[in-house]
Amino acid sequence: MKKTILAILICGILLMVTGCKNNSETENLTEVYNQINEYFGNENVDRTNLGSVYLDEENNAIVVELIDNSTENQEEFIKNTNVNSKYIKFEQGGPYVTSGIDFYISKPEFHN
Repeated sequence: MKKTILAILICGILLMVTGCKNNSETENLTEVYNQINEYFGNENVDRTNLGSVYLDEENNAIVVELIDNSTENQEEFIKNTNVNSKYIKFEQGGPYVTSGIDFYISKPEFHN
């Protein structure tokens, strides 16, 4: 009887310490996100249609924003990255331009 109670207490303590939430989904989400980032980390990869990629942990998704978000480009993205996952969510994005202003720095002639 004492051994049974002790075993139940130990199991209860272990559950409180480690938790009973399954983290395999989060790990898989992170793995897919890392695979995509690794692919686009290669300097030889064409990024002209890529707006952005970010991890949306709240909705358990990887959001991929494509400038031309057509079905063909989504399929091409999946083929090129070799990642076809339920976590990927495509959205319309970009093109993003940081500045449309060209400026030049000049110094007056009396500073020569």
